Amino acid sequence: MPLKLPINININALLHRRAVESERIEYKEGWNPEVILHTLCAFANDFHNLGGGYVVIGVTEKNGQPQLPPVGLMPSQIDAIQKELLNLGHSAIAPHFHPLTAIYEIEGKTILVLWAPGGETRPYKAKTSLSGKKNDWAYYLRKQSSTVKATGENERELMSLAAPRKKLFPRTWGCCFSMNIQKRFSRPLKSTWCIFLMGQVVTVSRKKSFAVHWGELHAMQ
Repeated sequence: MPLKLPINININALLHRRAVESERIEYKEGWNPEVILHTLCAFANDFHNLGGGYVVIGVTEKNGQPQLPPVGLMPSQIDAIQKELLNLGHSAIAPHFHPLTAIYEIEGKTILVLWAPGGETRPYKAKTSLSGKKNDWAYYLRKQSSTVKATGENERELMSLAAPRKKLFPRTWGCCFSMNIQKRFSRPLKSTWCIFLMGQVVTVSRKKSFAVHWGELHAMQ
């Protein structure tokens, strides 16, 4: 039986891009720590307030579409990846950030899904290289379906997000949410909407985006 993420993700929704925008999903054939670190940093910064994103490891991508059946990962690889993720979350991204992980078996192959929700202490920066020769850091964000360095106006706007996201609900309410996903908590704040997701408040700047989140949660049951 596969391990499930706390919001009961339907893996088919990720593998067929149902209910989740392409900007929020990245597929990787194998483990490339430097590239994936930058993507996780971008999802943590959640520049467009879409709720972070997902990295699916063990699935190739062609012309923006995941290719099935997946190439998969060996169990020993998954264990090593999870250990390295823990280390990178402490040493290569600041503030510290750790994605949630889940393991799935698809058509006889094992894949690893990383869920990186928008962080509570934005902005996040990551090491530009893990080679050890440099100690440069940069801010990353998502631009369409790509991860890019934040520069110019985008970097200035990202820096303005330095105030931590305010929690409107106790973290313990997360178990109530996971037990009955139909009980969705929402609260409008002027022009900004918030949804409660496993003890965190994910802000959404437009009602349209809020509707996307709402539909995503419904589709992923």
